[in-house]
Order: sequence, then structure tokens, then C-alpha cells
Amino acid sequence: NSTFTQLHKVLQAAFGWLDYHLHEFFIYGDEMQDISFINHPSYNKAGYKPVINLVSDEEAFDY
Repeated sequence: NSTFTQLHKVLQAAFGWLDYHLHEFFIYGDEMQDISFINHPSYNKAGYKPVINLVSDEEAFDY
């Protein structure tokens, strides 16, 4: 299983980006408004679905 972080790193390498490309993930077309929690110590990374679960469940997302 891959995470969104791993997917981000793969896309950065594939396009020769140096982590300067701003990105957001949208699932079900819902945009997260408050992203302040991402670098917060209490951020629960385990609570997010691996990419393979999204693909195998035929859910869509944009990068």
C-alpha cells in the first residue's frame, strides 16, 4: 500500500519537481479548508486511507 506522501514523492520525481509544486488532494470533490493540522504534532497520519484503497474502491481524487 502507498500513502499520499509516497504518491507525492513519486510525482515530484517523475516530473523533475523539487518539492516546489503546490498540491492538494481532493477526494469526492470536497476541498479541505483548514490544513493547519498537517504539520501539527497531534496529526494522525494513520487515519488516512492508503492510495491503493482509494484506487481499488474506485474512488477518485485529483492531485
